[in-house]
Amino acid sequence: MKKAGFIVVLKIIFVVGVIGFTVFQLVNFIYKPNVTETVRRATVEEVITVNGIVVREEMVVLSDKTGEINYLVRDGEKVRVGQKIAEIYLKSSEGTSQRLREIESELESLYDLNQTNTLFDADTRKIDSNIKELIKSINADAASRDGTNLSANKQSLKLLLDKKNMILGKSDDLLNKIDALEIEKTSMSAQNVSKLTDVYASRAGCFVYETDGYEETINLKEMQEKRPDQVDNFNLGTERSSVVKNDIGKLITGFKWRLVFAMDAREMDGISIGSVLDMRFPYISGQDMRLRVESISNPYDGKRTVTLVCDVQSDMSNHVREMTAQIVKKSYTGLKIPKEALRNIDGQTGVYALNMGILRFCPINIICEEDTFVLIADDEKQAVRLFDIIVIKGTNLVDGELFG
Repeated sequence: MKKAGFIVVLKIIFVVGVIGFTVFQLVNFIYKPNVTETVRRATVEEVITVNGIVVREEMVVLSDKTGEINYLVRDGEKVRVGQKIAEIYLKSSEGTSQRLREIESELESLYDLNQTNTLFDADTRKIDSNIKELIKSINADAASRDGTNLSANKQSLKLLLDKKNMILGKSDDLLNKIDALEIEKTSMSAQNVSKLTDVYASRAGCFVYETDGYEETINLKEMQEKRPDQVDNFNLGTERSSVVKNDIGKLITGFKWRLVFAMDAREMDGISIGSVLDMRFPYISGQDMRLRVESISNPYDGKRTVTLVCDVQSDMSNHVREMTAQIVKKSYTGLKIPKEALRNIDGQTGVYALNMGILRFCPINIICEEDTFVLIADDEKQAVRLFDIIVIKGTNLVDGELFG
């Protein structure tokens, strides 16, 4: 009995010990007495987001004929006055185009049959079998009123019959068929590519295929004269001109483009006419650009109308009419220090860094402050360097003492 009781006591002690150790480790994990972090480099930007309208000097390019357009220049290419930029062709019917595709395919197969040297070794019984299977397939499709594969099956059947005739020595029939198809192809091609007119550039500029209907309705002077609230509430839908059927693109005749937007007057510190702003277009392009402030309106209800100008053309500036842009007013790059690591010793703000496990207090020069961290200068004058280990949380922190 005594032995059994002793074992029970040992078990209780063991269980209590395990529970105690687990609780200790859990508390130690949650409430770490010593926490450190490696110093990393970071960038903080002061950004203002605006929504603006793109204004360009542009004109719609029209054709006196409507049809299929064959462009002779690339989208966005610069053209000179009088340069031919497009040809307009008679719009081909779908039936004509489909028949031309069938003729091309059939001629390709017939030329292959005529040039091969192994036709006489072919098995005519296998061809007959394939013909029968194909006829069954055509009949089955017809019975189910499924015409999806009808054209392809008819074409395959023709090719099998031609192949059989070739094997049987009827090569004259094959050559006659090739001649007939070539004549039909020439005739249909002539019908299909009848040119109606040529289109020339009336002015020098950048030719863009796409039009949006605002080329003739939005002009710079009117946009700059709008009040900030009118710019904010500008509705592109009401300004769009009626769609012209025979427009083939547009010419951007001025090599400068502008962005007009309304901006809170309180955010314009440091922004004046002539200022060059670093701009970002997050939803269109990852590329940063520099735009110059061309005009600023008088304040109205706490806002101003701002016009920026840029002389660098891009695919974005040529095609987009309305865009969200970010003005990067300030940018700071430095070493990131969590605010929890900051200490004030004798009126000096700094952090504790570790050197071979020894604490050393390092004064810092804060260049930017955010909600949860600060940035300090990343230079040789700083006692804290990139990849140093600093103390976030600790007890009994004393300069020159062993940490932990």
